[in-house]
Amino acid sequence: FDGKDFINITDSNSLDIRGDLSIETWIRQNTFPNYYEALVAKRVSASTTTNYEIFLNTAGGGNSRNLSYYDGTDVRIGSFVPPTNEWSHIIAVVRNNTQRVEFYTNGILRDNLTGFNGGINNAQLSIGGFDHTTDEIFNGSIAQVRIYNRSLSANQIFELYNSYNTS
Repeated sequence: FDGKDFINITDSNSLDIRGDLSIETWIRQNTFPNYYEALVAKRVSASTTTNYEIFLNTAGGGNSRNLSYYDGTDVRIGSFVPPTNEWSHIIAVVRNNTQRVEFYTNGILRDNLTGFNGGINNAQLSIGGFDHTTDEIFNGSIAQVRIYNRSLSANQIFELYNSYNTS
């Protein structure tokens, strides 16, 4: 993705995850232009049931865009603000049994927040934005999106980060 487009993937039962899940991606943010920028989402618009979504969101205004998670009911705002013009490895882990969302960036746990996986829906999976608005398109690059139907451990996440890391 180059910050000017997004893709939609047709709904599939394999994407309708009700239990634990992990969402992995690499992002490279160009600028801070919008209040909200979608990364990976199983929803169509604000008026539909959301299964899971990670995005960048303004947390209190300004130019920062914090990594956030939406479960269809509440937004969980993390502390991590991706740098511009650098790649960041991001994994959101949802643990339904403890109703926690964990944000890992570059192999390190950054946030452990209250949250859960939302309701199942028939929405497409959107990466980098939505087709109902151009205001929520991620201004940057997205690579290596993976969705797991389980919660990854801290060791697994660290190993994934190191398997990609070339610096």
